[in-house]
Amino acid sequence: MRHLIKLKKLKHFERYGEKDNANKMKSEIEEMVSSLPKDNISVKENRRKINHVFEDNFWDNVAEDPIDYIEKQVAPLLKYQSQIDVDEMTFQVKTEKLGLAILQQNDKTIKNIQDSIASDVNNLSNNLNAVKEIIDDKNKVLSKKFWEDIKYEDAEFLEKTFKPIIKLKTKRSREVIELNLDDIIAEQKLIQKTTLGDSEFVKEYKIKIENSIKKLANDNPTIAKIIKGEEPNDEELMDLEHALFSLNEQFETESLRKIFKQPTGSFGQFIKHILGLYEFPNFEQECADAFDIFIKEHENWNADQILFVRTVKNTISKKGKMDISDLFEAPFDRIGTISKLFEEHDVEDIMQICKTLEKRK
Repeated sequence: MRHLIKLKKLKHFERYGEKDNANKMKSEIEEMVSSLPKDNISVKENRRKINHVFEDNFWDNVAEDPIDYIEKQVAPLLKYQSQIDVDEMTFQVKTEKLGLAILQQNDKTIKNIQDSIASDVNNLSNNLNAVKEIIDDKNKVLSKKFWEDIKYEDAEFLEKTFKPIIKLKTKRSREVIELNLDDIIAEQKLIQKTTLGDSEFVKEYKIKIENSIKKLANDNPTIAKIIKGEEPNDEELMDLEHALFSLNEQFETESLRKIFKQPTGSFGQFIKHILGLYEFPNFEQECADAFDIFIKEHENWNADQILFVRTVKNTISKKGKMDISDLFEAPFDRIGTISKLFEEHDVEDIMQICKTLEKRK
């Protein structure tokens, strides 16, 4: 996402003592934070964290790392930015990545982004008045000379010049991509019945998000990457989540977890699942995995302790839920008393695993 790229740029500018560029990047980051919708519940709940960014000594306070603070405390809220145009945002992310690649002298990334940006600019029709006004700039960007010795300022020039009109580009690749995606949907039966039953709400939600993904697939390289079986990086997934969220506030990780009853599912896993490319493990397997890992973390446990936890695993996989009172009854009482077998924190951990699994069920 854009803020991650901006933070990396800021680190670079500060490392090399480029004070003016660093101050400019700080202002851009503050602008992103200040654009958060004040009436959003999550934003309201974290208002104190947000306000901290605008305190006089925030950037100069040696008691904390301001970049680390934004990454951990504020960045998760930036997905709630409103009034974002998907085409503009996608193009801006490209120019931001280009600028960072130039600073890092990453020629491979520069070349990849060059092809994508040049394609976007080329798809701006010369017949449009907005394009006629900057036709010289368009021709300049499409020339080899522009890219042979590209500088950081050129990336800023691209964003400033073409971002405001990039939504006007023609979708020349739209038909091909849509046909390919439709073929995949037909062949792999992307929308399949799940263990969620016949909930009309869930069905409607899945159709909506699938249609949104298809809409974004026309231009979104991350979805194309996923369809090809490639693994997108964290920044690409965050960009995609932001793009989906801008279309519908329900299309974010926490909502997906509730709808699909997968409290530990990642955003990438949900996208693959919706595209028919990934299946979440069934409840019994999740129980087995969760408790097997828990047992491995306690190699010093004796046979009775291991048997007790395995019995918890078998019970919750069948019943779907567990109360702490159940641990004092059969079949557990035949193994031993839980308070004598385990430390208090171990009992809390066992119940926490059960509660997490209950949400899944």
